[in-house]
Amino acid sequence: TTAASSRTQPTGGGTPDATTAPSENSTLLTTPNDGALSFDGSKDVQPGHSPLRSCGNIPVLITLVLLALLKSVIEGLSSSAPTVSRYYFGWGVHASGMYLALLASFVLPTNFVVAYIGRRADDRELILVSLVAMFVGILGFLVYSEDGDDYSETRFILFGLVTFVACNALEGPTMVSVAVFHS
Repeated sequence: TTAASSRTQPTGGGTPDATTAPSENSTLLTTPNDGALSFDGSKDVQPGHSPLRSCGNIPVLITLVLLALLKSVIEGLSSSAPTVSRYYFGWGVHASGMYLALLASFVLPTNFVVAYIGRRADDRELILVSLVAMFVGILGFLVYSEDGDDYSETRFILFGLVTFVACNALEGPTMVSVAVFHS
């Protein structure tokens, strides 16, 4: 009986017979209604509304993290490509610009393919495939040796293209998810 009594608490009535679990009687997720008024005269805190619940929409938070991730990867790729290509391959400004133009030329075809596949597959599947492709592209794009002798132009172009296309493919379903989860 001691284990049962340690898991339960008496209710507000104070009778030892009526017991509830601690989570049912907890005030952690409730906010006091102090009667504070906003500019329009309505109460700021509605009874039973918890500020923790508004932050608990996990799908929206994950979707926003994905958007920040893909924007960071795209910006990192496009801003580092001229420096990496000049350092490893001796490319000039013209060659680096052509590479970035090549990457940008894949945006529209990628969006068409994603729209076509999106009608037949679930957005979660598209997001998962795009994330895996982006991860593979990033791993292939990185240089693993100190001297960079095994880093070729073909590898740089191919894995940069895979990363860029995967990020653009990820953007469509992720934006749809934001719209669906937010509404």
